[in-house]
Amino acid sequence: MPMSGNGLRCIAIRGNNFHLRNHGEHDILDVRISYERMMNVDMVTVSSKGQVVLPASMRAALSIGDGDKLAVYETNGIIMMKPVKLPTERDFKKHLDEAKEWAATVGYQEEDVADAIKAVRRLKRS
Repeated sequence: MPMSGNGLRCIAIRGNNFHLRNHGEHDILDVRISYERMMNVDMVTVSSKGQVVLPASMRAALSIGDGDKLAVYETNGIIMMKPVKLPTERDFKKHLDEAKEWAATVGYQEEDVADAIKAVRRLKRS
């Protein structure tokens, strides 16, 4: 096995993982590098109505179906799309129950909500 100048040997390289070990019995460094999936790039055409068709392979990989929502961002001439998974009614109820529980622990009352909304709106206007 080849040794580097610092006395380390490369023991194993499998896929995206590698392990560096001392030439003795004890491990001195165990490193695993995990590369994210390479970017999937495809070409699409914009229709006269400004519509694009997402490639079927991308829709399948991201579980995007008919009627699903995508957030569209533009920054410095780059357009990005991200699937938005809306919460289910069950998820919404769970989060609402958590919010009610938190409000009770800090002493908020239902009438405090209107005051909080007014305060935020005043801040936005100023």
